[in-house]
Amino acid sequence: MALPDGSLSKLSAEAVKVSAFTKPLTAANVAPATFLPMRQMMGVFAELERGMIGCRLRAGRKIKAERGGFAYGSPGYGYRAENKSLVIDPAEAEAVKFAKRLRNEGKSYRQIADALTQHGYKPKRAKVWYPSTVKAVVNSGAAE
Repeated sequence: MALPDGSLSKLSAEAVKVSAFTKPLTAANVAPATFLPMRQMMGVFAELERGMIGCRLRAGRKIKAERGGFAYGSPGYGYRAENKSLVIDPAEAEAVKFAKRLRNEGKSYRQIADALTQHGYKPKRAKVWYPSTVKAVVNSGAAE
């Protein structure tokens, strides 16, 4: 923490004692009666800072979204982030159409997963398609 020039001398003139930790806070270098309260205060401020970081991130994402940018995690299947915007991924959109067509034909999610894998359509993260992934893609607003 930095103090403005002359602050320590002003505090000393008012008979205020200033202490600073230059070593990690441990029971060995702090009076036993003050260790627990000091550790608890550090925890309070760490929690406060964590909350403030979250608030700043949410506000930044909101502003970015209001300006038309993509600001919320990994793009869903059928989309990709390009130049800070969300655009349709043609290869993934083709897979979505194929999966929805099979579902409309009455195929199970397991059958669709196998068909997608056999036809060479790649899921976003896994090596093969799983029924739960197919269900999420078919029931979402994925690009077609």
